[in-house]
Amino acid sequence: MMAARAALWRTAHIGRRCLHTRLVYQQHGDPSAVLTLETVDNPLTPPSQLLWDQVNIQFLASSINPADMNQIQGVYPRSPPLPAVGGNEGVARVIDVGNKVTRLKPGDHVVCIQPCLGTWQTGLTTSQDNLLPVASDLDLGVASTLTVSTFTAYRMLLDFVTLPPGSSVIQNGATSAVGQAVIQLASALGLKTINVMRMSRPDAGDMIERLKKLGATHVVDEADMETAETRRWLSGLNPGLALNCVGGKSATNLSRVLATNGTMVTYGGMSKRPLQLSTASLIFKNLQFRGFWMTRWQEYAEYREKMAMMEELQDIINTHGYHMSTRRHTLDQFETAIAQAQAPHRTAKDIFIMPA
Repeated sequence: MMAARAALWRTAHIGRRCLHTRLVYQQHGDPSAVLTLETVDNPLTPPSQLLWDQVNIQFLASSINPADMNQIQGVYPRSPPLPAVGGNEGVARVIDVGNKVTRLKPGDHVVCIQPCLGTWQTGLTTSQDNLLPVASDLDLGVASTLTVSTFTAYRMLLDFVTLPPGSSVIQNGATSAVGQAVIQLASALGLKTINVMRMSRPDAGDMIERLKKLGATHVVDEADMETAETRRWLSGLNPGLALNCVGGKSATNLSRVLATNGTMVTYGGMSKRPLQLSTASLIFKNLQFRGFWMTRWQEYAEYREKMAMMEELQDIINTHGYHMSTRRHTLDQFETAIAQAQAPHRTAKDIFIMPA
């Protein structure tokens, strides 16, 4: 009965979807200038012609990340050949599967774990190895941002130091999507968070309240990180892990309050300024400085590791809850979406919602 219903649904669905919409760029440059909306005949491989490991998927929602902007600009280490469809992250529904696909079935929801697939489109044909199953009742805002922001936060909390429950983690860029993921996952793991943000932003009061609701233990003004009083207080909290996505003086300030033998993990450089580290911190506090890039982890991790991570995260989400604030756009609203995604003082993650 279930197979029959899936077949009927698939037939009806494909009948409706004879056209395919995607955001394409023919050359590198400013995303607002080089992106175009394109409508073409359905490019999905006919079910009878799918290779043994291939699946057809229909996207439900796709996120807009800084790395997507950098790829379009031509300044990111991993970029697809041109012309290309934008986007690296999204959640989709499986439509058809090849005759030896065992991990997925029609109707399953999946997230993309392979970079450069091009997720700003209504559907594509790809290998089952590029997809992970995800709960179908997961909010689209959460599901469409799992494999960049949430995965990054989870790996950084677990892969560099072992922190017993009650330990403190300090981070800058706390209002970012990764920052908000760190707060929620750290809370679920029994860790306290010290969250540094710029109180000069016009919505600072609302953001502090939002971070607290997500589980933030402390929220600190970036400017106060320069004061001896704040440094003494934060040093007393003994954070063993610092997460840096800003660089420059902000990273220096994190290192000054990091506990002896602590580790700073850098995963971004929003200030576009190099790390400025104290020689004394390296020598007398024995600090370690590491880097993390989720794309590299995805390239080298085995599928079973990725599946285990997804199962662990879904357990956390089911047990503790999880929220990702999003602004939702359709593909034909891409000019507004791209502008908002690059604007300062963002309060939510911009995502594309695909037509049903």
